[in-house]
Amino acid sequence: MADYLLIHIDNQFEITQVISYDKAQNTAELLSADKIKSILSSKTEVILRVPASWVYLTTTHVASRSADILDKSIPYSVEDELVNDIDDNYYAWQVQSEQQQKVAVISKDKRHQINHFIKQHHLPITGIYSEVVFCPAKEHHLSLWQEGNQQVILRFGHEAGMVATPQQVPDLIRAFGQHCQHLLSNNSDAIDAGSFESVSSLDLADCCAYLVAGNEVNLYRGDDRDTEQQQAPMNVFKPLLAAGLLILSWLFVHIYQSWQLSSDISDLKAQQRQILKDKFGQLSATEQRDPFAAMQSRLKQVNKQNQPNNILLDGLHFLGEARQKQQNVQLKGIRLFDDNLEIQLSAPAISDINSYRQTLQNLAFDYRVNIGVNELTDGIYQSILTMKPR
Repeated sequence: MADYLLIHIDNQFEITQVISYDKAQNTAELLSADKIKSILSSKTEVILRVPASWVYLTTTHVASRSADILDKSIPYSVEDELVNDIDDNYYAWQVQSEQQQKVAVISKDKRHQINHFIKQHHLPITGIYSEVVFCPAKEHHLSLWQEGNQQVILRFGHEAGMVATPQQVPDLIRAFGQHCQHLLSNNSDAIDAGSFESVSSLDLADCCAYLVAGNEVNLYRGDDRDTEQQQAPMNVFKPLLAAGLLILSWLFVHIYQSWQLSSDISDLKAQQRQILKDKFGQLSATEQRDPFAAMQSRLKQVNKQNQPNNILLDGLHFLGEARQKQQNVQLKGIRLFDDNLEIQLSAPAISDINSYRQTLQNLAFDYRVNIGVNELTDGIYQSILTMKPR
């Protein structure tokens, strides 16, 4: 009686091969797909072989034997090798040593489709494997399994294998099989066997026994086949809960900041009102409501009253300092009009006048110093400079 059924499916979830394997007798037999139901029993275990293109096989080096640590670390260890987001995949692994693990990765979408196939056919699954690991992996061995004329499975030592057409096999062996010294195959005529030190035959029972022994990464973890689908509503609920907490946090911060800002503004207005009252006495109702605008208005009035005197005093100070640095320039007159200071001067060269204007501008940086029309009279240049507040 068969202990195991090994079922192979293609990319369309069509059953392409069924193998009955008796572990006690180590015998295997190919069956037709329509005999699956008749041979299934309570003691029969089913192993599902899926297309190699669905499963990515690799090796990681995480220094731990803790299942929790490996579950969390392995996805990030292979992140750079994947073409999609790590959260979109399902990961299975097998510990090889303290620091090495064999890993199999399959997309969650494809995994759910496999679960649906299993339920649809009522299969008592105990293992899900990539079809490429059907061949035994041995050190320095090239394992080759040919199924008909369409497909060849190759294993280069303990490295992950590949599925190819018979025409591709010679090129692949030249590229990846240089370290393989021995051949293990069910069809040694498919390649030049003379280049190997030894050639051993491989039959269906050998492949079944290798897979049943658990030497490869099993994508099936017992009761977890429906776990991801059952957790799907929870995965939707968690983002909604996080979004709700984020909105509540934002509202709390926004309300607190608004209250704090309003309190600070009230305190600042009270201080401004007190300053105005101490400086200018009784305030009007409008000034009480907006003390900042009132303070600006009052300062403008004071500055406007004092500005002519400030310009005149500043001008005399800066003109004297500039005169000490430019001895060739003579001051002829000063006139104040429209809050502007007009300076008449003369010099033997126009460059002296320009230098004097630049010196005055550098000293009086709160003012804009402009130069007017220059006139030449009896070899002496006459000019007018204007100082304006900025």
